[in-house]
Amino acid sequence: IGAELAREHLKSGNFTTLIARREVELKKITDEFPNAKYCIIKHDVKDFKAVPKIFEEILKTMDGLDEIYYSSGIMFK
Repeated sequence: IGAELAREHLKSGNFTTLIARREVELKKITDEFPNAKYCIIKHDVKDFKAVPKIFEEILKTMDGLDEIYYSSGIMFK
């Protein structure tokens, strides 16, 4: 779900921040949109203490925030 939301925003030309544990996967998405404006942040959702600092970084990098989507899930093997 998160990857598709990111694609829609990148395709629409929105400055988009993508956050995930695997930076390589985020880069694959942004590579689909070579002219898009984006920011990639590597973060594991289990690191709760880092969230305030990451949020401040996003606000500073993007000069504000219009929308936020939080999408996290667990995949059982």
